[in-house]
Amino acid sequence: MRTTCVFPLVALACHLAATPATAQRRARGVYVDAGDLTTIADLNSAGTAFLQGGLFIEGGLWWQPIATDSSLTVQGDFVWNRQQLHTTNAGSGTNVDLFLYGINLDYIYWAHRRIALTFSGGGGAAVLHVWDTTGAVHAQPFARFGLGARYQARRRLQLFLQTFGIVYDLRDFPSNSVLGSYSRRQSAAAIGFGAALGL
Repeated sequence: MRTTCVFPLVALACHLAATPATAQRRARGVYVDAGDLTTIADLNSAGTAFLQGGLFIEGGLWWQPIATDSSLTVQGDFVWNRQQLHTTNAGSGTNVDLFLYGINLDYIYWAHRRIALTFSGGGGAAVLHVWDTTGAVHAQPFARFGLGARYQARRRLQLFLQTFGIVYDLRDFPSNSVLGSYSRRQSAAAIGFGAALGL
């Protein structure tokens, strides 16, 4: 009789031991990086007006939605970059702040030991703030795509190098703004280095 009762208990214990593999907590954390962002497109067809990029700072949250697979990561991020207007017209030298609020999907397509290569895509809202007398602020949707490399330095710490490109439209600024006479698609490329920490 006692032997008969043992078998259900053993079966239950084996089931409970196997359950955590599918019910484990999904990985999540924070990341930060910095680098250089370079604008590609001019503001006019003559090439006499353009926004010059420079240092960018990025930070955000990451989350892996599939508990049993770390290949796919969802990123909610924020990027700041200060640009400067160069033009033969009035307003040359005016600072323009670019803010990117976006969501990206980052996927590992190759991995070996502690190294992984990724590609990503996403988008969100690109907000431009012009430091002229109007103080105009304008938002447009943007698209983002990129490539990256990760290195697993510690169990919860990753170092990464990334390069990405963005595309958005610059238009609809007030006529009295230094950007009021421009309506053009903008593009930029960036490269940066950072760290991601698991929580």
